[in-house]
Amino acid sequence: MTSPNLDDVLVLIPARMASTRLPGKPLADICGLPMIVQVALRAKEAEIGRVVVAVDDQQVHDVVAAAGFEVIMTSKDHQSGSDRIYEALMKVDPEGKAKFVVNVQGDLPTIEPDRSRRAAPAGGSERRHRNTDDRDRGRGRQDGTAYRQGRRLADLGKPPEGALLHPHDGTLR
Repeated sequence: MTSPNLDDVLVLIPARMASTRLPGKPLADICGLPMIVQVALRAKEAEIGRVVVAVDDQQVHDVVAAAGFEVIMTSKDHQSGSDRIYEALMKVDPEGKAKFVVNVQGDLPTIEPDRSRRAAPAGGSERRHRNTDDRDRGRGRQDGTAYRQGRRLADLGKPPEGALLHPHDGTLR
């Protein structure tokens, strides 16, 4: 199998300011940089595709843009990061040119770029989902895909609703 073209992969990073456990989490200082910038840097280092940060706050938007990353505003009303990802996807790729979407969670500033590389598809149309924060994220679709208007979302960090995660390696069953 061949690796996908970098233009085929869209890396989306959701970030929201209204975290209940840590309000303002995307701007939390991690080694001198906001957490969301650290996450975007790790995604960029993975070199698997175009990196876009999806935010719900103007201040976070401005910080991400000042760091040189592509950023898109999304609604504050989303119930989940996957919903934020879907809105961002429809805005940054409305024609569906990206064949693969990798969702890197916005609260993983120490994620190793290799982890993102392993989540990127190796070619073809089948994808595996990886849980990058090693927490069991609950149940969801058995086949590990999320379908929204006919597009599949590969999700790194949070599986689509209805997926079953293997507790040891984070793959979806």
